[in-house]
Amino acid sequence: DSLLFQQPEALEGFATAALDINRLAPIVRAFQNAPTDVGILFSYASKVFDDGEPHLESAINAYEGAAFGGYNVRYITEEQCVNGALDGLKILVLPNTPALGEAAFQKISAFVEAGGTVARTGAPIPYNERGASRGDLIRNTGNTVLVRGLNLPTEYLHAMDAATVLGALPQIPRAITRQGYPVEGVKTRYVQHEGSAYLYVVNMRKEPVYVTLATQVSRGRDLIE
Repeated sequence: DSLLFQQPEALEGFATAALDINRLAPIVRAFQNAPTDVGILFSYASKVFDDGEPHLESAINAYEGAAFGGYNVRYITEEQCVNGALDGLKILVLPNTPALGEAAFQKISAFVEAGGTVARTGAPIPYNERGASRGDLIRNTGNTVLVRGLNLPTEYLHAMDAATVLGALPQIPRAITRQGYPVEGVKTRYVQHEGSAYLYVVNMRKEPVYVTLATQVSRGRDLIE
């Protein structure tokens, strides 16, 4: 029942994309299976607490901003934190999180104390999953990147750039401006597969934008063309 089949140009685009995805399947799979670089905390306790305010909006903004940093980003739930999802994570992003389960709180605290890098707004996590006040806190360390400003996607994007300068995130080919700043609205991903490097780039803006690459890569082949 899709209207896709009533639009020849859309059907052609769909068929072409399907052919490209099948032709490049091993590379697509390499992007899908790449380890997570940036984990963004999604707290069910905060989702329930105070009808999800301000956690849900903050978590969405964190994902939107971090996703334009060029690294592999995904949400991590409290349960996943407890089950070892923080192991190997390069940076954990803590959006505004007023409530958090005690087990996840202790895991994140241990991650920080072990030298893990965290990007956060600086707001405390004052309540547990039952809404009871918590006495301790997750402290800031030398590996803490503070998200400044109005808690908008742009601030999280700049936090990813700060984490790169800090050395928590590796230097990889990613879109930047001529002045060296990250580009909001241009999404890139980088992966190595069987000894070759691949860069995925898509412009999410409505208008063209000039970008350069953060590394010394100067040329390559367009796999789509």
